[in-house]
Amino acid sequence: MSLSISVQKSSKRTNIKHNNREMSEKEKAKNPHIDYERSNENKYFVKQDLKELYRDEFGDALETYNAKQKRNDRKIENYYEHIKASKKLRYSKS
Repeated sequence: MSLSISVQKSSKRTNIKHNNREMSEKEKAKNPHIDYERSNENKYFVKQDLKELYRDEFGDALETYNAKQKRNDRKIENYYEHIKASKKLRYSKS
Protein backbone atom coordinates (compact mmCIF):
# COMPACT_ATOMS: atom_id res chain seq x y z
CA MET A 1 0.00 0.00 0.00
CA SER A 2 1.39 3.39 -0.94
CA LEU A 3 1.02 6.47 1.20
CA SER A 4 0.67 10.06 0.16
CA ILE A 5 0.55 13.04 2.48
CA SER A 6 -1.30 16.20 1.56
CA VAL A 7 -1.96 19.07 3.92
CA GLN A 8 -4.21 22.09 3.63
CA LYS A 9 -4.36 24.81 6.23
CA SER A 10 -8.04 25.56 5.58
CA SER A 11 -10.42 23.01 7.06
CA LYS A 12 -13.34 24.53 5.13
CA ARG A 13 -12.18 23.05 1.82
CA THR A 14 -12.40 19.36 2.72
CA ASN A 15 -15.11 17.41 4.47
CA ILE A 16 -13.30 14.29 5.71
CA LYS A 17 -16.44 12.79 7.19
CA HIS A 18 -18.21 13.09 3.82
CA ASN A 19 -15.24 11.90 1.76
CA ASN A 20 -14.73 8.80 3.94
CA ARG A 21 -18.48 8.09 3.83
CA GLU A 22 -18.73 8.01 7.64
CA MET A 23 -22.34 9.11 7.79
CA SER A 24 -25.45 8.15 9.70
CA GLU A 25 -28.46 6.75 7.84
CA LYS A 26 -30.07 10.21 8.00
CA GLU A 27 -26.99 11.82 6.44
CA LYS A 28 -26.84 9.08 3.79
CA ALA A 29 -30.41 9.90 2.80
CA LYS A 30 -29.32 13.52 2.21
CA ASN A 31 -26.57 12.31 -0.20
CA PRO A 32 -28.39 10.13 -2.77
CA HIS A 33 -25.62 10.74 -5.33
CA ILE A 34 -23.26 8.43 -3.39
CA ASP A 35 -23.13 4.85 -4.69
CA TYR A 36 -22.32 2.80 -1.58
CA GLU A 37 -21.86 -0.39 -3.64
CA ARG A 38 -18.61 1.11 -4.94
CA SER A 39 -17.22 1.89 -1.47
CA ASN A 40 -14.46 -0.68 -1.95
CA GLU A 41 -12.92 1.71 -4.52
CA ASN A 42 -12.73 4.61 -2.06
CA LYS A 43 -9.57 6.43 -1.08
CA TYR A 44 -9.68 7.22 2.63
CA PHE A 45 -8.40 10.35 4.31
CA VAL A 46 -6.77 9.87 7.69
CA LYS A 47 -7.01 12.29 10.58
CA GLN A 48 -3.67 12.00 12.33
CA ASP A 49 -1.31 14.47 13.94
CA LEU A 50 1.36 15.34 11.37
CA LYS A 51 4.23 15.08 13.88
CA GLU A 52 3.01 11.63 14.92
CA LEU A 53 2.71 10.61 11.26
CA TYR A 54 6.32 11.65 10.63
CA ARG A 55 7.46 9.58 13.64
CA ASP A 56 5.50 6.55 12.43
CA GLU A 57 6.63 6.77 8.81
CA PHE A 58 10.22 7.95 9.16
CA GLY A 59 11.19 6.85 12.68
CA ASP A 60 13.01 3.63 11.69
CA ALA A 61 14.81 5.30 8.78
CA LEU A 62 15.85 8.16 11.07
CA GLU A 63 17.27 5.73 13.66
CA THR A 64 19.22 3.94 10.91
CA TYR A 65 20.51 7.24 9.55
CA ASN A 66 21.55 8.51 12.99
CA ALA A 67 23.28 5.20 13.84
CA LYS A 68 25.55 5.64 10.80
CA GLN A 69 26.55 9.20 11.70
CA LYS A 70 29.88 9.60 13.45
CA ARG A 71 29.50 13.31 14.05
CA ASN A 72 26.79 14.43 16.46
CA ASP A 73 26.10 17.60 14.47
CA ARG A 74 24.90 15.48 11.54
CA LYS A 75 22.36 13.53 13.60
CA ILE A 76 18.71 14.50 13.23
CA GLU A 77 16.79 14.52 16.51
CA ASN A 78 13.36 15.35 15.12
CA TYR A 79 12.71 14.71 11.40
CA TYR A 80 9.51 16.79 11.33
CA GLU A 81 11.34 19.85 12.66
CA HIS A 82 14.28 19.13 10.35
CA ILE A 83 12.00 19.18 7.27
CA LYS A 84 10.08 22.18 8.57
CA ALA A 85 13.30 24.18 8.91
CA SER A 86 14.82 23.00 5.62
CA LYS A 87 15.23 25.74 3.02
CA LYS A 88 15.65 23.22 0.20
CA LEU A 89 12.41 21.36 0.92
CA ARG A 90 10.16 24.34 1.57
CA TYR A 91 6.95 24.62 -0.36
CA SER A 92 6.72 27.89 -2.19
CA LYS A 93 3.65 29.37 -3.81
CA SER A 94 4.24 30.29 -7.43
